[in-house]
This record gives sequence, C-alpha cells and structure tokens, in this order.
Amino acid sequence: MKITDKERRKYLKEIQELLVCSAKERRRFIKEFESNIDDYISDDPEASIEDLRNAMGSPQEIAEGFIANISPKDIKKRSSIARITLVPITLGVLIIVAVCVLLIFDAYKNRNSRGEVYIIDKGTIYEDETTSSIVY
Repeated sequence: MKITDKERRKYLKEIQELLVCSAKERRRFIKEFESNIDDYISDDPEASIEDLRNAMGSPQEIAEGFIANISPKDIKKRSSIARITLVPITLGVLIIVAVCVLLIFDAYKNRNSRGEVYIIDKGTIYEDETTSSIVY
C-alpha cells in the first residue's frame, strides 16, 4: 500500500517532536530528511509506511542518530545558551516570589494592627476576618 501524505506527515511530526535542538536546526533537519523520504518514495512508489520505517528507522532511532551526530562543541554552545537564558528567568521568578511574600506579610501585619481590642461598657469588640463581634 502506498504511503499517504497523512502517514508521511505523521512520521515527520513524530521525528520532529523527538529532536532536541533549536527550531532552526529542527527545520533544517526535517527538510533534509523529507528529501530523503521523497528519494525513497521515488525509488519505490508502492512502498508502505512500514517499509519506510524499516528502511529509515523509527522516529526514536532517527532522533538518537541526530543527537549522536551533534559535535561536543555544539552541545557546549547549547548548554551555555541555556544557562544564559535560565539564570535571568530564575532570578525573575525569585524576585516575583519575594515581592509576593513581602506583600502578603505586609497585608497580614497591617490587618493585625487594626485588630485591636476595645472595651465598650461591659462588652469587648473583637475584629476577625469575617465580621466584628461583641462579646459580653
């Protein structure tokens, strides 16, 4: 049974999802791999998707082969880029968390400073988070 466009796109998408690289590299690799698929299909127009998978490999095998061919220099470059972007993002999140904690603490502190106890005649007024109540 011939390979349908839907099967071809699904196969390429499975490969694309497993590639660990930049979007630019991923597009470049998929375009090149797509060309290999076209060559395979032109050589055997009646090939099935199973034939293609057997000849080219599973998406996992293709992604592993791609990763295995990445040079150590490229891996180091990618990890340093990741570190450069990860540090500011982490610091930003920590600052936001610290500001939220301070705002919550300040709101709690201000609320407690207003919760003073007043004695009126023989009753005591207590302020809590729901309502003010008089206790005799």
